[in-house]
Amino acid sequence: MLNNWIDKHFYRALDWVMKTNEFIVDTSLVGVVMNGLSHLYDVRDEAHFGVCLIRGLGANLPDAKRETFVKEVGISSAPKKILLKSVQC
Repeated sequence: MLNNWIDKHFYRALDWVMKTNEFIVDTSLVGVVMNGLSHLYDVRDEAHFGVCLIRGLGANLPDAKRETFVKEVGISSAPKKILLKSVQC
């Protein structure tokens, strides 16, 4: 399952974050990837994957850009209102 979600969502989300290039702190591709993957531990379902993906890849984005990122990632099974709240990932 995790492999499918990575193929379906992770690479597209990573491309978006890297193309945006609006990081709070300067980072590298490896840094972004490592942060994104570190949040995917013990993912329970696709909605949880979406929350953790946004937490990981969006952690270094300004708040306004993170909100746009939530819309761009578009994991329909992840309720939008919980994506910006504190969720254990």
